[in-house]
Amino acid sequence: MNFLHLLFYNCKQPKMTETPSSRPSNFPSILPSKVLHICNDSTTWIQGGKNKKNCAWVRQDASKRCKKIGNDGNKDLMALDACPIACRDETKCSIPYCDENWFLTGKNKKTCKKYLKKAASKPKLLEKRCGKKGELSTDRPSVFAYTTCNACGECKKKKKSEVG
Repeated sequence: MNFLHLLFYNCKQPKMTETPSSRPSNFPSILPSKVLHICNDSTTWIQGGKNKKNCAWVRQDASKRCKKIGNDGNKDLMALDACPIACRDETKCSIPYCDENWFLTGKNKKTCKKYLKKAASKPKLLEKRCGKKGELSTDRPSVFAYTTCNACGECKKKKKSEVG
């Protein structure tokens, strides 16, 4: 048996991990580890020059709309690149954690819980409200409710061990 035969047939395939191992491996992997960053959908991207055709619009029919070309104000982009959360593309970024501190822009009393409470039992209203832009704080860029409000179902809850 030659060296390559031993390497590829007798060794286990390397595992990709989300976090680095605690110590260096004696047998480094052939492939690089998968590194994902938390990202957000663009709040400036629109398709066809129509403000209503934004990432929230893409999310409503992702299977068809993620292939659409639009513009983010600076350059033309495919929705898949501008709206990775709406397109559920976990190869580009990890799904963000829910942050219930989101509030409707200009109305800081309308948080996730208050703004979405009445909509919870009305799917069409919930879909509409989840597509609204809001903020997590006044010094950060705006985000869509669906990327941060648990009721919208796109973000993931933090485990107790991750709460800092």
